[in-house]
This record gives sequence, C-alpha cells and structure tokens, in this order.
Amino acid sequence: MNMKKLIYLKLLIILFTTCLYSCNNNSTSPTNEAAGTCNCDKNWFPHQQTPNPLDDSTSNFYELSQNPNNCMFHQFAVQKFLWLTRTMPNGRPYFLDSLIQVNIKLDSVKPINGIALVLNDTLQAGSNGTLTSNPAYAKDGKTSYTVYYSKFVNEKFFYACKAFADSLSQNDSFARRTYNNYQFPNGSLETKASWININAIKKEDQKNYYTTQALVKVNGKHEAQTMALLGLHVATKVINHPEFIWATFQHHGLAPYHNWETSNTNTTANKDYLFYASGTTHDIQGISWFNNQNGGDSILPTPNQAFSVYKYGTPVTVGNKYVDTSSQGVKGDSTNYTNVDAINNSYANQFANQTDVWKNYLYNGAIWLNTDKLTMQEQDALIHVQNGTIEINKGAPSRGSLAAMNITMETYRQVFTKLDSIQITFNNIGNCFGCHNGKTVITDSLNGVNQGTSPLYFSHIFNHYLRSYRHANRQNESDAKRHDNINDLRYFINKKTKKK
Repeated sequence: MNMKKLIYLKLLIILFTTCLYSCNNNSTSPTNEAAGTCNCDKNWFPHQQTPNPLDDSTSNFYELSQNPNNCMFHQFAVQKFLWLTRTMPNGRPYFLDSLIQVNIKLDSVKPINGIALVLNDTLQAGSNGTLTSNPAYAKDGKTSYTVYYSKFVNEKFFYACKAFADSLSQNDSFARRTYNNYQFPNGSLETKASWININAIKKEDQKNYYTTQALVKVNGKHEAQTMALLGLHVATKVINHPEFIWATFQHHGLAPYHNWETSNTNTTANKDYLFYASGTTHDIQGISWFNNQNGGDSILPTPNQAFSVYKYGTPVTVGNKYVDTSSQGVKGDSTNYTNVDAINNSYANQFANQTDVWKNYLYNGAIWLNTDKLTMQEQDALIHVQNGTIEINKGAPSRGSLAAMNITMETYRQVFTKLDSIQITFNNIGNCFGCHNGKTVITDSLNGVNQGTSPLYFSHIFNHYLRSYRHANRQNESDAKRHDNINDLRYFINKKTKKK
C-alpha cells in the first residue's frame, strides 16, 4: 500500500471510530447561566479519570446549537485541559505521552537519545520576539533564562492535514486553495506549550511547576535540561464550530495584571515575578516588540517588565468598567469574566488539599465564533465573509474572552496602542483571531501570490504545511512565522505614525 492510500485509510479509520468512542464518553450538562454559576463538573474528578469532553453530535454543541451559552465553552476548555494533563503510566501527562510533537510545518519532532521532548524554538509567533525571565526571580538570583516553545497535535488532526494538503496540491486545485469549505473532523486538536529552565524559578517555588527532561537547543547544540511548563494553548474542533475553540492556560503568578481601577497607565508591582521585576513600567514599554524587516526603526521591549493587560482576556476601561463588545453577556463582558472566574474558583476547590501539581495552573479564557442557528454552509460562509479580519466590537461574530492571550506566548501581541487611548476594536486589542482567522497566503507558480480563505486556514500548522507541500525548498521556522499575522505590520506602522 503506498503512502497516499495509507494516509487516507488512517483518516477514514479515525473518522469512523469517533462516533464509537463518543458513545462511551461523558458530557457536561449545560449550565444555567441565570443562576450565576459556571463550575467544574464533579464527573471530571479525580483528575486521573477526567473523561475527554464530547465534541460531536452527542455533545452540547449540537444539542444546544440553537441556544448555546457562554459557560459551556469554558467548561469544555477546562475539561479538555484536565484530560490532556492526566498522568499516564510512564509518569508523563497525556499531551506529552500520546500526542505527536511537530514543528510549525507538521514535521514530526523525533526523540533524541531517548528524550522525547525536544525544544528548538524561542521565537513568539507574529512578533518574532523572545521572552526571557527576571534574573531576580531565579534560583541563584542573578541568571536570566529564555522561554522555549513546543507544538503537539493528535492523530486525527495530523492525518487530516495530510489528506487535505494532498487534495489542495493537485494541478487543478488553485481555485480550491483560494476558496474552500473543508473542515477538520470533530475532535481535531493542536496545542502549543511554553517552557523554561527550572533554575529560572526560585527554589521554594519550583515544586509548584510540572517539570520534565528535555533536549534544549542552545548555541546550535542540544543539551539536556530540566524544563518547567509555563503555559498551554489548546485549540479543539467541535461540531458547529469549524473555527475551533481557542483556549489558553498558564501558571499562576508569572506576571502582574495592569490595574484598571485608575486612569494611571503605569503598571506597578511590589514584588518580583518570573517575568516582571519589582517596580513600575510605563505604559506598554515592556510588552512591545517589532523587528522592522524592511529597514527603519525596530520597537523592542524594556526587559523584565512583561505584564497582562486584561485578566481572563476580558477587556475593560478605566474604573474596571466592562464594555459593550461582541462577547455574550448581560452587561457588556461581565458574564464572560464572571464565568471564567467562577470556573477557576471551582477548579481550585476541587484540588484543595491535594498535591497534584496541576492545581497551580489557571484558565485564562477562550475565544470562538458565534454560529448560533447557522447551518454548516452558513458557518463556512461566515468565515469567508470575515476575510481574515474578525472584529470584537459590538455586532461582530467573536465570542468569549475577546483579548484571549497567554503571557508567555502573546507577550507582545496584547495591545497595539497606548493604554490610555485603547478603543475596543480589532485594530488595537489582540487575541487568537488576530492571527488565526481563516485566511492564508497562497503561492502558485502560475498565479503568483494570492490570499485564500477556508475553515482549514485557522490552523497555522496546516497553512505552513500546505505552502511547503511537495516543494523542495521548505519554508523555515522563522520565515513561516512572518506570515502568521498579515496585519502585524499595519498595526505597528499605525502605532509609529501616531507617535510622530
């Protein structure tokens, strides 16, 4: 059997077994939002036995497609995180044990010398910036360490990418590449994790992090290091949501939050954090990074001053006032914030008096699209209409944590203007859909460079794999990242113009 047939066969097997698996799975019952509760379900615990949340026609995303609520998305995200972090017989969490580590072009990352986790990547998507730790927080009180990143996908996602890329790389496929309605199968999953050397963390706090051995690329060579997990992105395809649900988790206390109680644009902390030195930073100097690839000035951040602009990815204005954005909620975004806060409190209560290291991680929110009452065809049409620009202002289709971010992965993509001049629009507040938006660059030898739209193109991994498919000169990692957000240049050009 040739490789092409084998890939298709594996994909068919995965799709067929999905419904069989779902019949034996557990679902979370819908939460009554009117009651003001958004809790973890008791069936998710103990953590070692957390079931995989349902994602197909047996799930709430199908049953409640005519009347979904905000909480069910957050419940799905947290249950997925718990499922991914269960300990396997070899002592590793499920996502390290059973998913496939890949690079941004879908190449499998093979173990080296028996060590499964291999870390090569230090560049953040979009900005190509690097994040280093506060030396005052280190074990020795003086050494700074760099954050590394790894990516993982499940088999369903991996083989779907192979099959779709094969179809979209045929000689007659240019029209399909620029416009298609292909969707990943339900349950397709991709994750991204951030790591740092354990010695970046003060000795008394090291026990609170999940750690593992990894081969880390330093100065062109791999060396064995003990690495601590900082954050985890989890993107999952569920029925009626071809755009995936994009959720993010991070360790407690990595950096302070900006205080929106007053009009003061300074962020102040009276203690050291892993990424923030005790003291004050002015405006967004610690979270701006733009390397001008075409000459001219670059914008680089002040070291050790990284902070989170919005807690749980929920935008507010001065006085901590919720604003009337596109997110579901009775009073602006208050429902979204309240639900994320409630489920974090419920999560903490479930782990009370336990030694499970995962109790030290928090859920920082999720984002998805409003597909209420839409058929599959209408869901596809919604994605094409956005044309790569998914707004967050009132009336837009985005839902959930509209400023969803992870302090270790979107450090320099939180906002694109001064804190005292932020308007709640796509142009100046970042989130997952600023980069993952259903649009990609299509390069064709006959038709040149064009833009393409598809539900598939929400995945950067698929986009870069498709561009390099069947080509000898494969796109390298840093070049691939420059395509991650075609709007980045516009953001920072506008920012520099305003300064002048």
